[in-house]
Amino acid sequence: MKKNSGRQAVINFIGQHPGCSFQDIRHGTGLDPSVVNSALWQMNRDGRVKREGEYRSYRYTLAEQTAVTESDPSVQYRQRPGGVNPMTNLFNQCLAGVRK
Repeated sequence: MKKNSGRQAVINFIGQHPGCSFQDIRHGTGLDPSVVNSALWQMNRDGRVKREGEYRSYRYTLAEQTAVTESDPSVQYRQRPGGVNPMTNLFNQCLAGVRK
């Protein structure tokens, strides 16, 4: 069974829990605080994660990104402001089933 990288685990958690805090991510993923901090810092710098709020009480959401499917380039999926794109959620559920 292949393990997710720390960064991917953080992305998955934020996608499922938009507006979560550092502590939420740390407890939800079970990752070491240094791994979560590094992943959040890099993804915020790269524009993949939005950080809002005051120092020590930041809330994290995924940046709005558009992904094009390989099978049909005319079909695009966009993350919804209120939560995870339904196709992403379905994909993650299927992937979790395969990895068991």
